[in-house]
Amino acid sequence: MMRKIILLCSLMIVSFGYSQSFPIDFEDPLDANMVGGDSGVFNVIADPDTPGENVGEFTNCCDDFSNMQLVLAEFIDLSDDNNNTITFRIKPLFGTGTNGNTGGGKHLLKFEDGTTGNQEFEFTTSGTDWQTITADFGPGLGNYAKLVVIPDAFQSALNDTYLVDDFEGATNIAAPIAILPFDFSNPDQIFTGGGSVVTMEVDPDDPTNDVMQIVVGSGPFDNASIVLSQLVDLSDDSNNTISFRMRPLNGTGSNAHQFKVENGTSIPNEFAIDFFTDGTTNWQTIDIDFPAGVGNFGKLVIIPDLNTSLVDTYLIDDMMGGTNFVPPADPTIASPTPNVPDAEVLSIYGDTGGFTNIWTPDYSFGAFVAEIDLDPSAAENFALKMDFNEQGYGQGTNGVTDISAYNYLHIDYYTSYATQLRIILIENDGGVITEYFYELPTDEPFVYDTWVGVDIDMSFFENLGFSKDQFFQYKIGTESNLNPGIVFYDNLYFHENVLGTSDFEISEVSVYPNPTSDVWNISTVSREIVSIVVYDILGKNMLSISPNSTEALIDGAGLNSGLYFAQIKTNSGVRTFKLLKQ
Repeated sequence: MMRKIILLCSLMIVSFGYSQSFPIDFEDPLDANMVGGDSGVFNVIADPDTPGENVGEFTNCCDDFSNMQLVLAEFIDLSDDNNNTITFRIKPLFGTGTNGNTGGGKHLLKFEDGTTGNQEFEFTTSGTDWQTITADFGPGLGNYAKLVVIPDAFQSALNDTYLVDDFEGATNIAAPIAILPFDFSNPDQIFTGGGSVVTMEVDPDDPTNDVMQIVVGSGPFDNASIVLSQLVDLSDDSNNTISFRMRPLNGTGSNAHQFKVENGTSIPNEFAIDFFTDGTTNWQTIDIDFPAGVGNFGKLVIIPDLNTSLVDTYLIDDMMGGTNFVPPADPTIASPTPNVPDAEVLSIYGDTGGFTNIWTPDYSFGAFVAEIDLDPSAAENFALKMDFNEQGYGQGTNGVTDISAYNYLHIDYYTSYATQLRIILIENDGGVITEYFYELPTDEPFVYDTWVGVDIDMSFFENLGFSKDQFFQYKIGTESNLNPGIVFYDNLYFHENVLGTSDFEISEVSVYPNPTSDVWNISTVSREIVSIVVYDILGKNMLSISPNSTEALIDGAGLNSGLYFAQIKTNSGVRTFKLLKQ
């Protein structure tokens, strides 16, 4: 077995989950799912002071709010004032941050995505020794889904590297289950206040009924939001209206509000619609009718009294609409087994193919959902599951690796609805770090609901400026979480010749004339062409044919001028070719 999940300069064969729960000591591999945010960089490293133990290492840079953060698998409960003290250890490595500086230098410990709004605790450090921070949170708090530490808050010009360890305290509780419809009789259905105070209250008009109350704050975008346990599907235009009842209690607001859906699985991944109340203090029914073409969303947001100082208190009840979306199941088959000669491969990730030349990273960054064995038999064939709503994942070495001997980069992927996938190579040229990426669907279209092998000619990266003798890191991800989706990947390796997971070579296929103003002729040396599917640059299926012959003709007369991709399938594999229509 040769799949590699490398952390802390050692080889660990583990199954990773998406997030972790308290306590956090960085000995559990799940603790490595903590990530850096806002230009901050986080890694798990060996403790320089205690051999055999691990700590978190964070370096901030150039941003007032550079941070390290971890989404918790179980919420942290700070509601009990007798048990809501959080302790952890921190060590400034160089003393170049806010230590000893005047002007109110400080750090922040925060808990976010909670039932009572975000909570923060200010603390200071001194010197470069380990020190224990005791954060005693006050009464009246709730449960929170995310841990955030912001060293040198508000001090973009004062940066340091910090070691952290041993977060503990309070109690873990199961995450709430929030699935539409909501009648607000269950605390799990109560939204989280963002500048507003949100509570579950008895309906003043019906003492047998519970409602959600939003006391709007003074900010222009104070809101109430909830992360759904199951996405709401708004893709069906005949069933994509969200309705709810709303009552202004005092009549002092602006009557102008906004309803948003966020954390979507397609582009755009958020959508906002303005709505209005009628100026009375009566219950009124609000219908948020979304347009055709929107997708599935994981978060609901209400912004009462949008962008105004005229605010009120609002009651909300009986929220319903759309369809609860069940994400596609994990693939039921494993990725193909590579048959590339062992002597021609430098393997990055994978546990089949029998490769012995293994690239060994020194650290990893970002996170993935899980490492899953997709082989239904007693054998093992693992793949990494990524959720690009959250983040990407990569690994790197302390030095550089010369990969000049290799001409191609191979990856197998599987997705049902991803909107973007970037395969990123990173070079280190004397301390100058530069990224170069190959992107789906820009450089070739997505093919959904099947394993797809991609072989990228290394000249593609070299033409962008990449130097093969300065390979430093790789990343699998997207431009941002505005390009969401679930992607599985496996068999990531450099190789000398383009055989990939089949014997179907690109050199066996002729595509001519290319470019063309009307038709392309396709021919193979000896392979029968089973099917050809032509996609546009957005991955839309434009036409398909089943030649069942060694020759075929693609009629492009009905296509607009531009770039297209042809997926050509034979019994030996699938390959993608670019087509240019004049």
